[in-house]
Amino acid sequence: MDDAGYIKKHGEPQTLEEILMWCAFRLGQGGLEHRTLHYFNYFVSSLIFGKTEYEQFKKAYPNGNEEPDNELKSIAYSIQKGEAEDSLKIYEKYNSYYSNDSDHPLLTYAQLFKEYVEEEYKDEDCVI
Repeated sequence: MDDAGYIKKHGEPQTLEEILMWCAFRLGQGGLEHRTLHYFNYFVSSLIFGKTEYEQFKKAYPNGNEEPDNELKSIAYSIQKGEAEDSLKIYEKYNSYYSNDSDHPLLTYAQLFKEYVEEEYKDEDCVI
């Protein structure tokens, strides 16, 4: 079932739970909702702290990969670099929506997460 089929069957997701379940199925994690919760946690953390996390990474590696001949450290560096850059990208795009004044901040973050999932995985095979 594609996105349109899912929406036709279940309606447009409105609540926090519905949005996260939609994301779980869209990510191919329908029976593994805990993975989507971890991903949602990462997204919200990045939305709030992504710039700080990126700056901490740059401070930890001011000269880039300092041990390119050490395979394990090079792999770790690459993973950390990718996560820091992804976190910064989320921060730059969505941080303007961060507010403690909202009556329903988690719902707002879930709607932003749904938008992010739609955009990031638009070319992936949809599991819904």
